Amino acid sequence: MDALKESYCKRGKEEIFEELKGALEGQFSDSSYAESAQRLGINENAVKQAVFRIRKKFGELLEWEVSQTLGDPADVESELRELLQALGS
Repeated sequence: MDALKESYCKRGKEEIFEELKGALEGQFSDSSYAESAQRLGINENAVKQAVFRIRKKFGELLEWEVSQTLGDPADVESELRELLQALGS
C-alpha cells in the first residue's frame, strides 16, 4: 500500500489516493462513488475510472512484490491464488 500511495503522491494525486483507498479495502459502495465525486470535485464516472485505475495499479504492485519473493517467475500466479485464498479464509 505504501508503494501505491507513493506513486500517487509523486504525481500530485495524494488526495485521490486518500479518497479512494477504501475501494481497495472493500469499503466502497455505490453511494461512495457519488460522495467521492462531490468531495473531489469531479463527476461520478471519473471516480469509477479512478477506482478502476487504483485497483489495477494495486494488482500490478502486488504481483511485482510477490515476484520478488520467488525464484521462478512462473510461480507468481499460483502464489497470488494461494495468498488470496488465505486472505479469504
